[in-house]
Amino acid sequence: MADVERRRDVIKALRLIEHAPDNRWPVFVFDEPFEDARLYFLALARAVVAQYEQIRAQAGAAGVELPEHDHGAEGDPIERAGVAVARVAASLAQLVDGVLVALVPGRVLDVQAFRAAFRALSQLPLPPSVRFLVLGDVGDLDARARFEVPRDRLFAFLQALAPEPAARPLRASMLAAWKALGAGDTLGAERALARAVELCRARGQAREFAAALFGLVGAALARGDTERARDLLTDAALRAERMGLASQAEQAWKGLASLAKACDAEELADIAGEATKRAHEALAMGKRTRP
Repeated sequence: MADVERRRDVIKALRLIEHAPDNRWPVFVFDEPFEDARLYFLALARAVVAQYEQIRAQAGAAGVELPEHDHGAEGDPIERAGVAVARVAASLAQLVDGVLVALVPGRVLDVQAFRAAFRALSQLPLPPSVRFLVLGDVGDLDARARFEVPRDRLFAFLQALAPEPAARPLRASMLAAWKALGAGDTLGAERALARAVELCRARGQAREFAAALFGLVGAALARGDTERARDLLTDAALRAERMGLASQAEQAWKGLASLAKACDAEELADIAGEATKRAHEALAMGKRTRP
């Protein structure tokens, strides 16, 4: 089970990811212990609505009106939690792409009961704009708990590619990845993204290379291969540094630190954390010296 310090680090990393300039998936963190399934999911529904109300107040101050929600007074507690999350995602659709609900229980009294309850939650007919992430010693869970590759960003990347003939192989590879993800074929997506990485490398396209490599990381995470994801993130960070892409380097190191902490690889997490700080300082220095 994640200890207090590790849980704090994980929550801090989630908040950093949430506040990244290009992030369009607000994170709803729920760190209550799991002791009773009914009480746990009733509390989850209340927590999601409470965090939504904070976002709603901030949006209101900026002149954006969002609907008000109650906690949902009827139904099975798991269904009520699912309805609360789905309603919040629908209400925020004009502002963001979706919501990520992170379950970070400090204590799980009955692992089997937690797994069964989460499986029931993940099997509800929730929209694609709802994703779950579970951190803790709870064993293998449904694939919906894993990170997913952001298909919308891959499509945006496709749209941004230059139309000249030289870009067609890269466009074809990224399109194949996007179609594979749409069909749920993560292995096929990974193969297509690997081709895109090699094409970018051969053409010396630094920014496109970084984007394709991050997509490859997402594909590895989507199928639960954290070891490959760590290797790819390390490669992405080092290559971004060599290419002078400070923002991409910081993003890769930050992702590696978060993943390493989640996998209890403390030494790697510390190394990646220090590298994140250096990349951030380099990025800040570049902004200050830019004419």
